Amino acid sequence: MANLKFSEFTEQTDPANVAFVVGYDGATNVRIDPANIGGGGVTSVIAGTNVTISPVGGTGAVTINAAGGGGAGLFEVNATGGSQSTQRIGSGNATGGFATVSGGTACTASGYRAFVGGGYDNTASGYDSVSSGGYENESSGRRAFVGGGDGNTASGPYSSTVGGNGNSAVGSRSSVGGGQTNNASASYSVIAGGKNNTIQSGAELSMINGGAYCNISGSGYSSASGYQITITNKAAHVLGSYITSDRDNTTFVSNLSIKSIPTSAAGLPSGSVWSNGNVLNIV
Repeated sequence: MANLKFSEFTEQTDPANVAFVVGYDGATNVRIDPANIGGGGVTSVIAGTNVTISPVGGTGAVTINAAGGGGAGLFEVNATGGSQSTQRIGSGNATGGFATVSGGTACTASGYRAFVGGGYDNTASGYDSVSSGGYENESSGRRAFVGGGDGNTASGPYSSTVGGNGNSAVGSRSSVGGGQTNNASASYSVIAGGKNNTIQSGAELSMINGGAYCNISGSGYSSASGYQITITNKAAHVLGSYITSDRDNTTFVSNLSIKSIPTSAAGLPSGSVWSNGNVLNIV
């Protein structure tokens, strides 16, 4: 190697234009291929979607900037993008402002701050509504909730349908726990489960604990548990089967069996039943 000063060398910035780098190891003049300098590592930096790299070549001090999808939040597959909404995975549309679709297929969160957790063809269209999962469920009421199941709806404000099949919570703050084809249309009404049970609009604060083909109308405050029960009175309560109410503020039962009954009236309040031999008495 000629006796040259460093300042006399021609500068190169591209290793591809240099055949060898030469030097001295203390005993011998040596040369090394530029490709062998640095011990491997990153050879290039490639920008993905909504990502910019500075400098473009990705060498030296590299700055990587990730854009937020035009200000619409984080989106992945098939999200149309409501303001500040989020589409995580799966296919669906988070079209409401601040709405989220976390997964699933063909799901839509169109309400403001609505949320769909997953499942198939589920919709959360109400303000602050939630459709957690399941199949073809819809939460359309304000702050309504559908937990899962198949073909369930929660359309009343603050209503909830936890699961089951074909259930509807229509009344304000109504709730259906599960079962099949149950409909809670009155405000503050509850159907715990069962099949084909209905609390009609106007029968507020009524409850069907379970059973099948129970129907509560009237002025509300009633309850039913059993099979083919019809309540048309106010504050009527029915336990049994094939019973129709005919008075307000009354409890109806079928085939009542009292297993333990007092045999003396002593100490019993007015209206209590006690047994005098084989005869029932009322205090």
